[in-house]
Amino acid sequence: MWNYLLQKSLEELNVSLHIPVVDNFQQTVAKKTYHISFYNPPPYITLRPHAMKSVDFNKCEFKNCRLVHNEVDTRFSDAVIFDGRFLGTKAVLKAPVRPPGQVWIFAAHECPVEYKVPGTKWMQPPWMSSFNWTMTYDNTNSDIFLPYGEIRKHPEGHNNNRNFTEIALKKTDGALIVVSHCWTDGKREVYLKELKKYFPIKVLGKCGDKWNCGHQYTHDDCFDILNTTYKFYLAFENGLCREYYSEKLFENYNYDVLFITRGGFKNDSLTRFPKGSHISTDQFKSAKALGEYMTRIANDPSLLARLLKDKSQYYGVGYEETYPRAMCQMCKMLNNQYLFRRRIPAIGTWAYSSNPCRKPDDLN
Repeated sequence: MWNYLLQKSLEELNVSLHIPVVDNFQQTVAKKTYHISFYNPPPYITLRPHAMKSVDFNKCEFKNCRLVHNEVDTRFSDAVIFDGRFLGTKAVLKAPVRPPGQVWIFAAHECPVEYKVPGTKWMQPPWMSSFNWTMTYDNTNSDIFLPYGEIRKHPEGHNNNRNFTEIALKKTDGALIVVSHCWTDGKREVYLKELKKYFPIKVLGKCGDKWNCGHQYTHDDCFDILNTTYKFYLAFENGLCREYYSEKLFENYNYDVLFITRGGFKNDSLTRFPKGSHISTDQFKSAKALGEYMTRIANDPSLLARLLKDKSQYYGVGYEETYPRAMCQMCKMLNNQYLFRRRIPAIGTWAYSSNPCRKPDDLN
């Protein structure tokens, strides 16, 4: 009896403080099947069928979950995922009926500077205080970690004996960037304009020359030009927000091209990604300094070959790896709700109170 009362007290304390409590009580694995609905999945997921199909709970620690990517089964689900920033739009005009005990998850794929683009209904009643957990790319303040991808080191014995000098000599053009947001909080367009003074850059997409190849949100053979033509690919994000690195980096990483990142907090990429895997704008005090460095590499095939070989020690993975892992984590939490039970009183406070984005300091 005393053990029971102690456990209930710990759980009540957990709810009031929003802090998971780890105790020594024996974990009981639920025999039921937990159903998860993604109410309004964004195109980043629906147009990546390989990621959707890769979710196999039989490969998880807890195997008793099922996932659907639509609103049909919401009333019968144990958890519902919402793409938070689109709440209140035509896709989700009002909150669905919520059965007792159902867990609601606020999911976000864009960085916080983009959360208000469709509107701010998600920061207003009834949505603002309706969520229990969060799922984003930011591991510092999310319950469920879903990054766009990861950079990993190849295992020992990986074949790294390709002729990188030959690869470097075949490259004919400078740098490529593909962008669809032309005016950004991170002033990407301003930085690009300055960088183009010192190094040739091809801009494709809505903000540059029309690219008649492929479809938006879909990674396909169009990007093979990174293997054959360009020496650099610019993975510049629309916002400089903590840990925000998108598919621009991860889905294109495995091509024979040098990657230059601009995103995250200052020096985020230098601590998050392995040395030699990329070049960061944070390493340079100005676009001019970066442009001069790129010119030196471009004019020295042996240096370009060496840097390409260093980069080839690593490889990138995308949603097909990180999305199933996030779903496994969600399933584990559903099976242990007494450890993770909470309600977020104001989702807007969660989103912005930690000042997750910075203003650019590299535009001089």
